[in-house]
Amino acid sequence: MQLLIGFGDHDRSSTALEWSKALADRTGADLAVVSVVHPAFAEVPPELLAQMRRAREETIDRLAGDAAAVVTLEGEGTAELIRYAEEQGPDLLVVGRHDSMTFGGLGGEGAFEQLLRHYRRPFVVVPDNAPPLPSPSERLTVVVGVDGTDANAESVAMIGELTKRLEARTIPIFSVVTMASTTRDHYGSRLVHQDEAEAIAARLPGAEPLRTPNEDPVRGVLDTASWERADLVAIGTRGHRSFTDFFAGQFARHLVDHSPIPVLVAPHHPRPE
Repeated sequence: MQLLIGFGDHDRSSTALEWSKALADRTGADLAVVSVVHPAFAEVPPELLAQMRRAREETIDRLAGDAAAVVTLEGEGTAELIRYAEEQGPDLLVVGRHDSMTFGGLGGEGAFEQLLRHYRRPFVVVPDNAPPLPSPSERLTVVVGVDGTDANAESVAMIGELTKRLEARTIPIFSVVTMASTTRDHYGSRLVHQDEAEAIAARLPGAEPLRTPNEDPVRGVLDTASWERADLVAIGTRGHRSFTDFFAGQFARHLVDHSPIPVLVAPHHPRPE
């Protein structure tokens, strides 16, 4: 298993790196850190840029030491990270929950926004003050959002492969994210796509029966994660090619914005060869 961590000039990058190292310790995964430095603006002295690089390298060395390979790139923040990650093809890309436009960070429109729009492989967003992972002797718990669509089935299949490698317990939650979320069949007893969602959930490794919370999908996922002391929330996305896809993207954003634990996002785009 290969983990790639995007590292910027933020405490959030440190949190993401610490979380990734703990996951690598559990799984024996190879760990690589990508430090992307924004090209220096004309008014920034070269000495300051060199100082920023040294400070970043020292932080990475303090947190990961010899456990991680370090690659330093120069480019436009997250765009350069995405280019490199697509080229390397890690099992997971990990970033902090960046929303800053600070010089030298992953900023811009926000790392998550760019990843959601452009990255085609699974990635994890680690929030500030994310709780530490349990000891390797304890099983991880992952809450998985399932909506029953074909696109979601592809994403959940990706999530299933990853959770299998993590030997995690999976808890599927029915999370319809379109305006059909309150639409029932002519018997008035089943939510749209619920049968399909149950079939998809049953294919998750070690999955429990699909749960259908009686609340909005974000709240249902987060409440379940809290009750079950979950270590990770996992969801799929469908991009922005249609009106309903927009709602799916909004769901992902709200979940990442409000989740106190890391969020695994699995896009439905086919992986590039």
